[in-house]
Amino acid sequence: MEEQKKNKIIAKKTVNIRELFNAFLAFVILALVVEVIILVTTKMVGWNPTVSGRPWVVSAHVHILVLGAMFSLVMILLDKSINITKAKNFYAFFVVYLVGFSLLLAFILYKGFTQLLGGVAISGLLQAGAAVAHVTMFVALFMFCAVLKNALGIVKNNNKSNNKNDEKVESESNASEKN
Repeated sequence: MEEQKKNKIIAKKTVNIRELFNAFLAFVILALVVEVIILVTTKMVGWNPTVSGRPWVVSAHVHILVLGAMFSLVMILLDKSINITKAKNFYAFFVVYLVGFSLLLAFILYKGFTQLLGGVAISGLLQAGAAVAHVTMFVALFMFCAVLKNALGIVKNNNKSNNKNDEKVESESNASEKN
């Protein structure tokens, strides 16, 4: 029985609007938690922004809100209007996007907290990790373009079939009026 559940979980390759909303909500909560942690940490270490400048870790909050929460809202709106979650490869895009975003966020937090705490970041790790994270995000965004094109094609095809049905109904009504 347990193996059947496991197979069902593995076989699931779709994302529904509830999961997109849950992702949005998780990103908003994560942004608030990260901001509180940043504020507490800067107060604890005595970071003075007028002397030391703005800490790098602050950009994590903005990245979570824009790339996480706002992009999730855009996907929710697209799903309501053109059913983007039903498009080919949406699940693959979503997984690649979340992996790339997680990597990006991890390296922003790593660099930011090492700056705040006065440590020295391992530059090779930071540069390579940031490069991998950005490349993964670019791949995800290109995949999103392909998914969006596919979803728009689905809508276009549906509109064509609706137009043909409308024309058929219209021609039938014109024929009945002539009789």
